[in-house]
Amino acid sequence: MTNARKKLRLLSLILVTVMLLGLFAACGKSSEGQDKTPEPTQSPDTPETPETPDVPERQTIKIGIATCFTGSGARGAETQLYGLQLALDQINSSGYSKYYDFELIQGDDQYDATEAVAVANKLVYQDGVKAVFGHLNAVVTLAGLGVYEEAKVPCFTPSGSSEKIVNSGYEYVYLCVPQDRIIAASLMNYLVNDLGLTKLGILYCNNDQGQSGLEFCKTALADLDMEFVDEQAYLATDNDFTGQMLSMKGSDVEVLVIWGGEVSQRSIMVQQARQLIGTDVIISGDANFSNATFISVTTPEEREGIIYPVAWSPAFTDERSATYVEEFKAKDPLEQTPGAVTVRFYDGMWLLATALNNMGPYDVDAEDFTIKLNEAIKQSSYEGLQGTLTPAPNGECLDKCYIVHYTLEGEELIK
Repeated sequence: MTNARKKLRLLSLILVTVMLLGLFAACGKSSEGQDKTPEPTQSPDTPETPETPDVPERQTIKIGIATCFTGSGARGAETQLYGLQLALDQINSSGYSKYYDFELIQGDDQYDATEAVAVANKLVYQDGVKAVFGHLNAVVTLAGLGVYEEAKVPCFTPSGSSEKIVNSGYEYVYLCVPQDRIIAASLMNYLVNDLGLTKLGILYCNNDQGQSGLEFCKTALADLDMEFVDEQAYLATDNDFTGQMLSMKGSDVEVLVIWGGEVSQRSIMVQQARQLIGTDVIISGDANFSNATFISVTTPEEREGIIYPVAWSPAFTDERSATYVEEFKAKDPLEQTPGAVTVRFYDGMWLLATALNNMGPYDVDAEDFTIKLNEAIKQSSYEGLQGTLTPAPNGECLDKCYIVHYTLEGEELIK
């Protein structure tokens, strides 16, 4: 074999060897990489995912109270405010609220539906409240509810007088009081079944509150195979009820039921009823008889014997009720014993704080904060002074009440 052939053969062997070594090396790298998870890659055109900022350990929530701080209902509004403030004081001092502090902002609706809309818009869009307590009656409440519903801000209302609220379809409203349907049924049942009365007359205000109360009472009586022997209407601006009282006297009523209207009118009604119908007539009616305004313009002698239904009364002897009465009187400049209306915002505030605890920490500036809060309220429950507040889909939170009457010493629980 020539030298040229030997050199060519040697070169071929070297090339084959190099190729085989390269192949083995590649196989070795492929086998080693099978046990590794590939690192994710990001296209240069894909933006970086922003990190979610940490939620502060404690945040402050603005809440509003919208009610009539001026006008004929101002005293009742003041006592509602004291009840709400008392709940905030207790929540803060006890550390009950785990993640949030509260800033309370007041709005005066002047007991006017148009003004209620303006106040609601200011509280929501200017002050930035995340929940509202208001308003005093059904008409004013309904005016503000449209604003709260559109803004998705929960509203706790002390008014259960109109079914328009619970039938509105609104998802952001909660009644901090039993609906008047429940209150009327409890009262009619007591008057008929417990007292054995058969001649009932009703004096009702010719507005939404009074007319709905009339229908609730008539429905409850129909279930008892009874009906009113006399029905008389009056206007919220009336200050003389002589004609209605004389009609009741002619019907020989045993009990006069008063429903709706301005609380300030009640003292005149009570006086004229006893003068014109007789001192033996039993006076009864809705929970407005427990309103601070009514108490402030009447004497114990004038209130004595009046019967009415409430979800809570200072006559309750449990320790928590006694503490509430004591602390409320210390907060009220007039040191007045609190009535049933004062605990509605008190209980509502505790329910709100419970819902926030269940919700946990969440950015209060997030667009969906109030949506999350509303979901938490619907899933929460709280044992308040009025009983267990458990929101139903239509916003009702309470389903029972009690019967009390006035004595010279104050209120007394009957049933």
